Amino acid sequence: MNIRKAIAAGLAAVTAASMLTLAGCGGGGAAQEENPTSIKVWHYEEDNGAMGVAWKKAMEIFEKETGVKVEFEKKSFEQIRQNASQILNSDEAPDVMEYNKGNATAGLLASQGLLTNLDDYVKEYKWDEKVTGSLADTGKYNEKGVMGSGNWYGITNYGEDVIMYYNKDMFDKNGIEIPTTMDGLTDAMQKFVDKGSRRSPKAPPNTRCSTCGGSSR
Repeated sequence: MNIRKAIAAGLAAVTAASMLTLAGCGGGGAAQEENPTSIKVWHYEEDNGAMGVAWKKAMEIFEKETGVKVEFEKKSFEQIRQNASQILNSDEAPDVMEYNKGNATAGLLASQGLLTNLDDYVKEYKWDEKVTGSLADTGKYNEKGVMGSGNWYGITNYGEDVIMYYNKDMFDKNGIEIPTTMDGLTDAMQKFVDKGSRRSPKAPPNTRCSTCGGSSR
């Protein structure tokens, strides 16, 4: 139990159940699992990229706060994608591994019983209060491996910020209030339709409602 708690507290990624319940982190049986001296971590981020830098810092903090050595191995994206099921079902499985979200990836592994259920740790560390909405959905899978509900099997290690620009003149001209929520945005778009507007007052996809953090044009 201690090894799982240490991993859950120190590193945010998908955790591999097989290694946690077998030889712990590199051998030593039950004693190693209860009082680990090391854990094995895999990810595929580039060393000089933002994610690689973040992973390195997280592992340094983990070692400092727990006294447990992180045995890091960098793998390629394709290595992990193609061999995840075989790796996690063997004695070579890492304790923590970065893996892609989705039904056919993390969902498949969860449905096969290859990932650790993190519900207890999510509750203990209140991750569900820090990671919410669509970001939370990426770490939850049901018994069939469908993403978005069920148990927690991972914690996302990044988020994407989408921006939407809007035409303020069009809102002003039509007397429509600038929306501040997605429901408000939907209502505003319907008002434009009802007024006979055939031109969208917002920019193309890949953008975010400006009053939620974007800007006008």
